[in-house]
Amino acid sequence: GKPQASFLTKTLERASGRAMTIVSGNAIESMGTAQYGLTPVGTGPFKVTEHTLGQGVVLEKFQDYYDPERPKLDKVIITPVNEAEPLAAALEAGDIQLIGGNPVAPELVDRFVENPDIVVNEIAGPGFQSVWMNPWRDPFKVPDFSKPVSELMKEKGFKVRLAIAKGLDRERYIRQAQFGRAIPAYGTINPAMGYYFDKTLPETSGQKYDLEEARQLLADAGYPDGKGFPELHLICTATAKREVTVIANILKKNLNITVKPAVKDWPVLLEHFQKMDFDMLRVGSGGDYDPDDGIVDWMQTSSKFNGRKRDKEKMPFGFFSDPEVDALITEQSAMADIEKRRELIHKIDRLTSDKVASVFLYHPMDILVHHKSVNFPAISRIPGLVDLDRTTIS
Repeated sequence: GKPQASFLTKTLERASGRAMTIVSGNAIESMGTAQYGLTPVGTGPFKVTEHTLGQGVVLEKFQDYYDPERPKLDKVIITPVNEAEPLAAALEAGDIQLIGGNPVAPELVDRFVENPDIVVNEIAGPGFQSVWMNPWRDPFKVPDFSKPVSELMKEKGFKVRLAIAKGLDRERYIRQAQFGRAIPAYGTINPAMGYYFDKTLPETSGQKYDLEEARQLLADAGYPDGKGFPELHLICTATAKREVTVIANILKKNLNITVKPAVKDWPVLLEHFQKMDFDMLRVGSGGDYDPDDGIVDWMQTSSKFNGRKRDKEKMPFGFFSDPEVDALITEQSAMADIEKRRELIHKIDRLTSDKVASVFLYHPMDILVHHKSVNFPAISRIPGLVDLDRTTIS
């Protein structure tokens, strides 16, 4: 094997089935993997005493936990509530005390903030979200990203890609689509990655919002004021249709181009993405806390999300490919010196942003919502994880 700079982060960061999560071999052998998946046996502060698929999970205090001071709670009942309004009503009525699992619907957050009985805690979350443009289809066609940006700027397809990236007002999008609760994105590396996040990129990226320049780029590509620009379809899931409609409205207002949402079920959307069968497509990364999540998984020619089911004879790469970026990603992946690794990561983020590997849209916020009777200590506030072993109810 070879050194991997992200090894410890990727194996130890969260309780989501990582390679170094401690499990009971005897329990797996005696119960079978299916039952073990419902009632796992581990070394944590709680034990699963009941699990009914689709109906809920009951956790009870593990009396033999190594720390006699934890957990503070005797029992935790996890109940799925799928729709936003019933979830809000249950919290406001006191039927539930904390929201965990999937992100809180953005349209509910202001409502919760205004309620004096509810606590809302917001921090930067991992991941990035993008609009992807197919470089093998007009009007985005760019068959070779390995050229310098100055050379790419001579190509019609690249001008269109950059025009859309610069003409998409992220601040407006976040206000209207995410209710103000997101961070504008210009690359894959997000603020939750802390040390590796490039705070200067929003001001230095070629994708920085500039409507005048975006309109000029579109005109230079042969579409003055959007005239003659083809109608495009932007594939998304049903839950993303509203936010994609916001994107379409911004592009119509700013560039006078027509983009229509094309709603697909998630497995179908993923198939289109992997086969490079789309004009535009809205998808992104849920995110680990190491930069490899954004660059190794997405930005290399061989990345697992980079059109792996495409027709390789017709499309030598998926949505993006640059030998310089490939080499830099490989180098940083084995770099033990964190200062040098950060320099490499910042360079990769700038290159993929300036070469418009995608229209980077936003980084999510991690929002924890609970009743004021719940005492949730700061040490337990981990993005992507609801840590209940120090939590109490007053």
